[in-house]
Amino acid sequence: MLVKFAVKAQGISHIEKCIPCQDSTAACLSSNKIVGVASVADGHGGNKYFRSDRGAELAVEISMRSLLDFCGTIAREKEAFFNRKANKKDDKNNDILPKLKHLELNIIYNWRNAVLEDLAQNPLTVLEIEFCDTNNIPHDNLENLIFIYGTTLLASLVSESFWFAIQIGDGMCVVLENEENTRCPIPEDERLAFGRTTSLSENDAIKNFREAYDFTTIKGLTVATDGITDSFEPEKYLKFNKELYEKFAQFPQRAEIELQQFLPELSERGSRDDVSMAGIFRILI
Repeated sequence: MLVKFAVKAQGISHIEKCIPCQDSTAACLSSNKIVGVASVADGHGGNKYFRSDRGAELAVEISMRSLLDFCGTIAREKEAFFNRKANKKDDKNNDILPKLKHLELNIIYNWRNAVLEDLAQNPLTVLEIEFCDTNNIPHDNLENLIFIYGTTLLASLVSESFWFAIQIGDGMCVVLENEENTRCPIPEDERLAFGRTTSLSENDAIKNFREAYDFTTIKGLTVATDGITDSFEPEKYLKFNKELYEKFAQFPQRAEIELQQFLPELSERGSRDDVSMAGIFRILI
């Protein structure tokens, strides 16, 4: 069976500076518990992204709905999509990438609309208007303000014989293929360094999405913001994921509680940033 988890904690540096937690995370299972989805988002730091915490919340909410809708659409197709093996060298048998690109476009479109609706329902405050004026940020058109909600997004889906993950910005996805193999499947974006990140709010966001997928049965998958991953050395983070799986395989509810309790300590001794993580594990009962 599949189990899910989603945890987050405000970073120590954010607590010290009275900055809200800009991470968001969620995970859920389908009603029959054979498909799971998990997402994390990291709102951008910096004063000009003063609603990025809300942007991250909207990104996670929309990606969760979109992934579940995607799963339902594929399941209703005549072709037994989730139960077939794909030959990655044969485009005729491998139409997943266009579907994932369409999913990403759907998320971008719905996120931008949700941001505009949020702005309409919650107009800029007096202090926010003063900040915009001081920093020469146009605010007479709501479209000009989408960037203040800027956020990354890392969303994933796991089924019985298929998984995928899509990403814009930083953070990390880890796939536990079996007892021996644990890997980070999404290609790195070499531009993401020295605080630089791509964003859902950019006009060319679709060009900056990266994907990973396979038609295999895996033990599990996790997604995490850079506050988590920057707190570990790369190999130790993979080991941490293996140990996490072992704990969830034995006591799922206790494991999630202990992980939640561990996050503030991890932030304090590691990145000092907000920390969030979500995942889907396949366990025996």
